[in-house]
Order: sequence, then structure tokens, then C-alpha cells
Amino acid sequence: MKYFLVVCILSIFCASTHAQTKDAAFYYNNALKQSDLKKVVANFNKAIELKPDFTEANFYRGVAYFHDKQLTKALADFNKVIQMDGKHFGALSYRGRVNEAQGKSTAALADFNAALKLNPKFGEGLYNRAIYYRKAGNASKACSDLKSAKKNGYPVPPGDLESCK
Repeated sequence: MKYFLVVCILSIFCASTHAQTKDAAFYYNNALKQSDLKKVVANFNKAIELKPDFTEANFYRGVAYFHDKQLTKALADFNKVIQMDGKHFGALSYRGRVNEAQGKSTAALADFNAALKLNPKFGEGLYNRAIYYRKAGNASKACSDLKSAKKNGYPVPPGDLESCK
């Protein structure tokens, strides 16, 4: 009888956990379809409420916060993602963008380099670091990263490459 009760309780728990994961995925997918940042964040908030360790929901909410210029919230999400998955090169690269926007150049470059160490062909990461180098006055490194970003499939705006000829 005890065995039966344990199995029943575990079945209910597993079904509940599965339903929460399924619901979290619903809100995550719904967020990806939105264009209004407030709706995007609201859907990611719901997904994260249902499944706090949902790495990609935390990451993309951070991206939404970044584009909404809510840098403190974006940084908190990227830090959480990196804590959950230290190899999340996208979160490292975006954290670099936040650090750069906050004037923390050393931290920004460290994040860009860490992202590219994990994935040297990460086009967006190469582009982000190129923009950092350009702002820092290092045209040669900026051009090298811009060319690598383009070579790796990142849609580098043509104007960005003009100064690299």
C-alpha cells in the first residue's frame, strides 16, 4: 500500500512538473512571436515564473531588457544565465554589450573574449567585439573581427566594412 501511495504521489508530481514545463514553453514561444517589448517581457516573465531555471527564457528576457534600455535588469538576467550555464556564449556577449554601455570597458572586452573562446565562429560575438574595438580606436582589430563575422555568416552592415579596405 505504501508503495502504491509513493507511486501515486510521484506520478502527480511528475505530471505537474511536466505541465509547468509545457506551460513555460507556451509562454516562451509566445514571447518569441511578439514585437512589442512589454509583451515579450510579460511572456518571458510568465515562462520564468513557471520554470525559473528555463535558461533561454532568462536569456531572451535579458535581450528584451537590453533593447528596452533596462540595463540593470538585462545584466541580472545575463548573470543568471551564465550562472546556470557557464558556456552560454550569447549571454556572455550580451553581458559584454551591457558592460560596454555602462562604461565598463575592461569587463566588456573580457566578456566578448570569453564568448569567442567558447565559440570562435560566433558571428554576433565577433561583430560586438569589433564595435567595441572600433570605439576603442583599434581599427585593425575591429576590421579583423568584422571580416570574421561576415565570413561566419553574420549580416555585417556594408558601411561597417568600408573603412576596412
